[in-house]
Amino acid sequence: MPRSWEKLANADELYTSESDYQAAAYQLVTAQVLYEQDVNQRVSYHVIRRYPAEFKEALSLLGMELIINDDYRYCAAVPRESRKVMLPLQDTLLILVLRQLFHERAMKGELEAGRAMVTIEELQAHYTQGTGRSLPQTASDLREALAPLRRYGLARLVDTEPGDTQPFNIAIQPAIEELVNEAAVSKLGAYQAAQASKASERQGEGDDEAA
Repeated sequence: MPRSWEKLANADELYTSESDYQAAAYQLVTAQVLYEQDVNQRVSYHVIRRYPAEFKEALSLLGMELIINDDYRYCAAVPRESRKVMLPLQDTLLILVLRQLFHERAMKGELEAGRAMVTIEELQAHYTQGTGRSLPQTASDLREALAPLRRYGLARLVDTEPGDTQPFNIAIQPAIEELVNEAAVSKLGAYQAAQASKASERQGEGDDEAA
């Protein structure tokens, strides 16, 4: 990796400024995932895709790995060592539910440009079925609940057509398959089992009191 991006900038006919490379590296690390289809990320995506070896070396200095997916046109910066970061329970459950939904849509061949599109009603139903909990009911509160997943590059909100009964759909981004593995999804099953066990225990206590 060069000590600066100057050599690449001087040799490239399209991206001629060092700031193009600096911005791409910064955006990749802060956003974690960059998609070609996102107009705000497209330039950085193409810069990185043009020089994968150089950006791979740059990320290695930060203890991260560069992943490039040419099928779904995204690149991601993934830490080599998993650090335990305690996310709020709702965020964790939402990520697992979205990962499960993405897998189901992918298996049925129902992806749209690599994304799994779900309605608010579908997400709320799957979330309640999978967790025994409820998501916020108002659109503004649900947007807020989904905001962390947007920052992680796992989901986007897509505004619906005027007159639609719901304000937006949820696009589950393809990188969720790379960043949230099957082992993580199995945690949702463990959570469901634990919740069912607690419910059974409460039911048993109620029966004992009634007796």
